[in-house]
Amino acid sequence: GQVRHIWRVDLPWRVDNSPYKVKNMNDTLTITHRFIVNPLTRRYNGADQVARTTEQRVADRSEFLKQLPLFANLPEAELASLAQDFTARRFQQGETIFFQGDPGQALYLIETGRVRIYVQDDSGQESSVIYYGAGDMFGELAAIDGLPRSASAIAADEIIVHVLSRERLRART
Repeated sequence: GQVRHIWRVDLPWRVDNSPYKVKNMNDTLTITHRFIVNPLTRRYNGADQVARTTEQRVADRSEFLKQLPLFANLPEAELASLAQDFTARRFQQGETIFFQGDPGQALYLIETGRVRIYVQDDSGQESSVIYYGAGDMFGELAAIDGLPRSASAIAADEIIVHVLSRERLRART
């Protein structure tokens, strides 16, 4: 059968460059369409995870990795092997990815969205705020050296990240 997805998008909704017609900007827009996969902009949801095979998800991940300068020159076989070690995760806007002081168990590659990295001092004040976006990597230092996280990470937008665990990373080195 046909897999159909329904998203409810709370307005305000950007109408410029949008294929969807919006009549009343004060209403909630409901969009129904067939899911189309673009490896750089796809969105995961429960139905997509069930409908796509492991091989398809690994191929998508391999295509994503190939777009990043860090992995662009890897041979296809090595890229496919590396793609198997990553897992895709979705975080909602405002969701914490990790806290300062947590064990460094993984590194993250951002496919879509932005992540806010910040440090809190003893009084709870935030400092050293930086934003990472699509194609950026974060959390790699703690994953490599095994020390606690030096900062916290929170999803500034809805994001999709590819996660490589410290164990998988160590097995590759």
